[in-house]
Amino acid sequence: MNHAEFERLPELDCAGREEMNALCTRLALATGTGKRILVTSCLAGEGKTFLAANIVRTLARLGHTAVLVDADLRCTQGTEKGLSDYLTDKCELDEAIVQTAVAGAATVDSGTVAENPLTLLNSPRLETLLQALAQRFEFVIVDSPAAGLYADAMEIARFCDGTVFAVKYAAARRKALVQARQQMERSGTPVLGAVFNGVTFETLSSRRFYNKALYARCRAYAHAKN
Repeated sequence: MNHAEFERLPELDCAGREEMNALCTRLALATGTGKRILVTSCLAGEGKTFLAANIVRTLARLGHTAVLVDADLRCTQGTEKGLSDYLTDKCELDEAIVQTAVAGAATVDSGTVAENPLTLLNSPRLETLLQALAQRFEFVIVDSPAAGLYADAMEIARFCDGTVFAVKYAAARRKALVQARQQMERSGTPVLGAVFNGVTFETLSSRRFYNKALYARCRAYAHAKN
């Protein structure tokens, strides 16, 4: 197993850490015995990768083992062996897993450049990889391309136990969000909830948004209870 760190991932402030702790606790309750959680968004730039990385880091700090799988093969860096290399049988799983500086947290990079990402994600080796990781780690967090833009997320979701949406405040329209959610549900994987991103204190102080945020948090809690 290789070794690396969560690079360029800033520490959250006190309020952010508490919200992330609450989110990870709810995920553990909501998924039950499920370990594989897909993190996606409706549009690009809504913070899904940042959210996925923080979920893995927080789960590890809470005493769990977790691995972050970068399944966005449309944005591969082409520098390290990773998911695309495993799917094309160019490396073994142990070569693709990277242990981070946070005890209990690891990553699987997207790998070298993929010419046809959707075809690769349709490979039976993807299911094999996610099953193998679920045997090694308590949680497998999969970062996918935006569900509202590509079919990749729907393909990956078939092998996951639940989906979490990153939603940037005032970015996507309600209709687009509903369509993205329906698309993910057609994969047969339940949508566990959504996390608001990019919300300022001034926005939170708005009574109109506060009510919506409170409703969303109650919905997330209801999902966890169920």
